[in-house]
Amino acid sequence: MERFDTPEPVDAHVHVWDRSLLRLDWLDDLPELATSRLPWAYDAQRGKVGAAVFVQAGARPADALAEATWVQSLAQGWPALAGIVADADLLSPPVELGAHLDALEELPLYRGVRHLLQDLDVQVLRSDALLLGLDALARRDSSFDACVRWWQLEELAGLLERSSPLTVVLDHIGKPPLDSDVKSEAWAGWEVGLRRIGALPGAHVKLSGLSAEMSAGAKAGPTFRARAAHAIETALDVFGAERAMFGSDWPVSAVGGAGLSTAEWLDFVRGQVSDVEWLEIGSGTAARVYRLER
Repeated sequence: MERFDTPEPVDAHVHVWDRSLLRLDWLDDLPELATSRLPWAYDAQRGKVGAAVFVQAGARPADALAEATWVQSLAQGWPALAGIVADADLLSPPVELGAHLDALEELPLYRGVRHLLQDLDVQVLRSDALLLGLDALARRDSSFDACVRWWQLEELAGLLERSSPLTVVLDHIGKPPLDSDVKSEAWAGWEVGLRRIGALPGAHVKLSGLSAEMSAGAKAGPTFRARAAHAIETALDVFGAERAMFGSDWPVSAVGGAGLSTAEWLDFVRGQVSDVEWLEIGSGTAARVYRLER
């Protein structure tokens, strides 16, 4: 098995979808994203990125396995595809969850799970049912992508502190409050939660998705760039470069006149870090966490 030893960046957070094949109800109210987004469109604007990790894109739960299987079928015609983080309902009964994870493990590029948490009540994050789901992942040595909003970070930390040792990837730096001043109480709350998660030895962070967290029209302006730089600086102070990875969140963070393409976001993140840090952030961390093969 040949490991990634190239300095080409790894984009650890990419979405693609084909609406003729899968139901993605969350797109119905987002006309700027509503059309199918296929690998050729991503490849056309990824710049220097050499490999991509697909992350589940919100197909309806009944289509979770179909989504991952479809993405696996793209591999022969999409050389950049290096891994799949698939959807799994961690709240489902243990037998049902086990069967689903068994099926995912049959896919050669399967590397981990994301159960989207950002729209769940915080009480769910405190539940024993979700804890059992995380423990099932830990027993299989599967990574878990955690996507929450900044005000859910402390509940997520409490959940992870109770779970079996687990490799966790915090998506989008915990979705900091980009529309608020960095000296606000909201940013202070985000940092408290971020540091609590960063204290867990198996926790990692994706430098991704910030463009989608700021109001349209300001994404590419100086205010966004200053706040995004502050978020990245804080994340690296908490996690270190060896537990941080680059992700574009394409196409969600690329839409609109002020959205940032993968190449533009890569250049921005690269400009915030040293050459040594970039070796980890740009490719090393993602290759280790997601066990990427060339």
